[in-house]
Amino acid sequence: MTTTIYTASKTRSNRPGWSVTFNHPRRTDARGKFGLKVRRGLGTADDAIADHLVGQLNEILADPSWWSLDRRTEASQRFDAIVVSAFFDGIEVGKIKSRERREEMLPLPTPDDGYARVMLVGSTGAGKTTLLRQLIGSDHTRDRFPSTSTAKTTTADIEIITTATGPFKSVITFMNEHEVRGAVDECLEEACAGVIRGQDDEGIAGALLEHPEQRFRLSYPLGTWQQESSDHEMDSLFEDEEGPAVTLPDDEVVAVAELTKNNECLREYFVRIR
Repeated sequence: MTTTIYTASKTRSNRPGWSVTFNHPRRTDARGKFGLKVRRGLGTADDAIADHLVGQLNEILADPSWWSLDRRTEASQRFDAIVVSAFFDGIEVGKIKSRERREEMLPLPTPDDGYARVMLVGSTGAGKTTLLRQLIGSDHTRDRFPSTSTAKTTTADIEIITTATGPFKSVITFMNEHEVRGAVDECLEEACAGVIRGQDDEGIAGALLEHPEQRFRLSYPLGTWQQESSDHEMDSLFEDEEGPAVTLPDDEVVAVAELTKNNECLREYFVRIR
């Protein structure tokens, strides 16, 4: 698979001064493909200034991490306003049709295929996932799938097709970058509000590491606040409170060095939040 390289160049127009042209990596053309050709005036006739602005735009085009509407505010603090406007104007946050995509790759059987559809409904912690484990034959100690807890763990829709034999297949769609950034922002806002309310470190950590709606948890990639490498704490993230004690295999246990590094990062974040 080839990677498209996007670059900008300065051009002369009928109007006084320099313009910049480039193919936009996040705007679609008439055929619905990324790479819409954009032309913007640079507001200057000075060669050196124009080259500087084009250089800034090429810096954005060379780094895909900038290609998100969420980074416009950050970009405005680093790049010239003309460059920021040229790149970020017109970008729309597209909605990914996850359900249609999953159905395309792994169709859900219908009654005509000999299947009945059952929906498990209940309040948080009622035991829906525990029942699902029984239905699909997932071993409570060996498989531990799907994750269960009295807190919210199954926050995304899950559709399971039972089958007697393999091979087993799955289709997974993830939160897009816009949703993740929004959830992180909300966690940061809640943590900052905790500082204003005079909460202790534990309360601020809880606000930062777990979204108020429990649909997003930074504690999964970053670890818990002042977490020690105890099996009990690691297991409690994924297991029922009343379930039997489980010893994780070595390849599933987070190394002590990584836990220590994560805690150091968390402490730095808390200092900055305070």
